[in-house]
Amino acid sequence: MNMPQFGVLIIKLKSAVFICEGNICRSPFAEKYLKAARPELSISSFGMQYQSSKMSPLNAVEAAKKFDVDVSSHLSRYIGDADLNKPDIIFIMDKINHQKIRRFYPKLMDKVFLLDKNGGIADPYGKGFNDYIHCYSKIKANIDRVFDIEQ
Repeated sequence: MNMPQFGVLIIKLKSAVFICEGNICRSPFAEKYLKAARPELSISSFGMQYQSSKMSPLNAVEAAKKFDVDVSSHLSRYIGDADLNKPDIIFIMDKINHQKIRRFYPKLMDKVFLLDKNGGIADPYGKGFNDYIHCYSKIKANIDRVFDIEQ
């Protein structure tokens, strides 16, 4: 998968969407982190699984706090309820969900990219606290790189 020259793209960007499997761990963290760093952008997140209003697990909430991100009030949103024609760019967390997007939304592929150019960010769901920390570190590093966020 080719990654665009983000420097040019991000300057014009007004909206972005993050997508993962369930919208309870990775994509809500990415959404909240980027909203805090770039409040002028319209950012949202969705999950591929048909589940709505599911809360983030405790390990996700606690790990996110270590990055000054609050996902405690997040409720999952299903991708089927989204208008994916509206955002300027769509970031997918892993290759499996990228393939699903390609299959179900082929007309959107010109604006769909893996957030991590090295193959994706593994789902920490059901794993330990340190797995969430590792996952969120990767998400943060990739968002910082793509959106040129200074540390």
